Amino acid sequence: MSVQSANHCCSFFSAIIALVLAAVALAGSEGNQVAWTYSKIKTELAGYDNCVYDYAWGLYEFKAKAINCGDLDYEITEQYGTDACKKALIVGEKNGDNVCTKCRDSGLAIQSLQSIACIVAIATLFFIILRFCDKSPDGCKRVFATFGMLSMATMFIINFSTWAGECHEEISKYIDDIDHVSPRNGTDTNHIWVGMYCTIVAAFFALTGTFTECTAETEEPEVKPRDLELERRKAEEAKQENQVVI
Repeated sequence: MSVQSANHCCSFFSAIIALVLAAVALAGSEGNQVAWTYSKIKTELAGYDNCVYDYAWGLYEFKAKAINCGDLDYEITEQYGTDACKKALIVGEKNGDNVCTKCRDSGLAIQSLQSIACIVAIATLFFIILRFCDKSPDGCKRVFATFGMLSMATMFIINFSTWAGECHEEISKYIDDIDHVSPRNGTDTNHIWVGMYCTIVAAFFALTGTFTECTAETEEPEVKPRDLELERRKAEEAKQENQVVI
């Protein structure tokens, strides 16, 4: 396999992996196992040593649960930007109004951009396949394939940066505010989750594909010695014929 073909294969599989990861991250729009942020707060509830408050924060909704808390167990799912969201996040005198607002705005933006990135990935795969099958020089296919990979990487970077800087940061503040409200004991966990990890890794593969596709230059056909000798003879014969004519 030539270096050019190897680069195209690397770009192709990088784009496939980035596409799959981006699609998985989009599934984290709901407050499920592939949510973008996960939070947990331990409690000091008499008789329930394993009682915890569990939160899964998706792109457009979150799920909150009380687990192993006896009669206090509950599970709710609410969409950001609604009155029900604000009501569900009230704990004592603390509220999560900013979470409902900022996560709604950033979540909608990320869903749109992530969807566009998936469409761009499909188009980019098409151009990579064209370059792999057609060895003739064509700057347009190279530009489109490379630009597609770079666009994907850029959108993924914007997405996880937006979530980290807006919604995740606001969630962190909210968890810190409520983790001392009884029966919570101040011990909490709050970190990015599967959806965001998938997007970060997708950005890495998209950047890798950008490099390999950009450097996959069309290779000149190898000229064999016998062909060179044949060309030399033809040139000599042509020269002799010109001399005879003169």
